[in-house]
Amino acid sequence: MYPPMSYNADILTGVKTEVVTIKETVRIEWKRISINVVTLSISITTNIGAIVSFYPLIEKVQCIQVMCDDEVIWMKKGIQGKLKLLKYVRGIDTLSENEFTNTVSIRVTSGEYKFLAY
Repeated sequence: MYPPMSYNADILTGVKTEVVTIKETVRIEWKRISINVVTLSISITTNIGAIVSFYPLIEKVQCIQVMCDDEVIWMKKGIQGKLKLLKYVRGIDTLSENEFTNTVSIRVTSGEYKFLAY
């Protein structure tokens, strides 16, 4: 639904978009705040779920830590380590990583979320 982040921080530093559904509006905003940190705010309408993906900010590097509401919810231990869920957050029910694309994805239910990814 939104353009993925670019490796080059000078090309695209953020996106703000919304989609009007037959129920309500879904909103997404991401901002790159440094070469390796991005914020992502989403608002998912009632009775709709979504898959939220964190794209690599640096070529051939994967997200190593994600925070939600100022708390670390998962992190990767070591370069070859797997992501580990550290804290359950209501509405987040699946965590996965794609080693081919270096994306990290979560499945969320309806609600509002504010993420910070490293």
